[in-house]
Amino acid sequence: MAERIKREAAAFVKAKARREKAAADALAEAKKQYEAEMQARRDKDAAQVEAHKKMLADKKAAFEASFRNVWGTSVSGMSMFTVDIEPKEAGGKDWTSIEETIVGLFKKTLISDVRDFVDIKRFYKNDINYGSTNVNAQMNNQMKRRLTGLTNDDRVAELIEESIDIQQREDLDILIWQISDVSAEYKQWTTIQTEEMDQNNVFSDDDPFENSKPVSSEATADMQDFQKQNTPVT
Repeated sequence: MAERIKREAAAFVKAKARREKAAADALAEAKKQYEAEMQARRDKDAAQVEAHKKMLADKKAAFEASFRNVWGTSVSGMSMFTVDIEPKEAGGKDWTSIEETIVGLFKKTLISDVRDFVDIKRFYKNDINYGSTNVNAQMNNQMKRRLTGLTNDDRVAELIEESIDIQQREDLDILIWQISDVSAEYKQWTTIQTEEMDQNNVFSDDDPFENSKPVSSEATADMQDFQKQNTPVT
């Protein structure tokens, strides 16, 4: 009888060891799989960030190449701009408010200051017929809001591109003209206000999984821990 109890005890110990090993192996495999999935997700996120950066760089390069000779560098290094935006009822489903446009341009440090003019009425001829004397029949007009402000000559291309992106309109009315001279203080202030932001610590550089770890690796409490904690000492 004693021998039998001894064999059963030994078998129980071996079975327990096998169960514990199987559980440990399963936990290790789950952890390994989790880490592999997280690494794959990090690699995918990094690839998407790089692809997005390349897309923006290619788009900017193509834009600047197309409009490189539209304007030059002014004596002051500063330029005035105007952006005309239709009222909401004429802008369609993709219309963006002028307030959102201002915030977007300031967010990218593309402008130093801006003025918003409401109800700007634009007159133009919709039909150029030099033989006609009925000018009234050729005239047309539009009501718009106009942004007028200052920017640095180096940021003109990006200002135009960003305005078009915000408004989602390729035919956006934008005018750029150079400033011949300003005070040294105003020039310095505008230069500082329109300085391109540092791109070294942008949010896309942060690894969202840097401090992540499998939940299965965290210690958990069960009923036995509660019983041990509340067992009176004798």
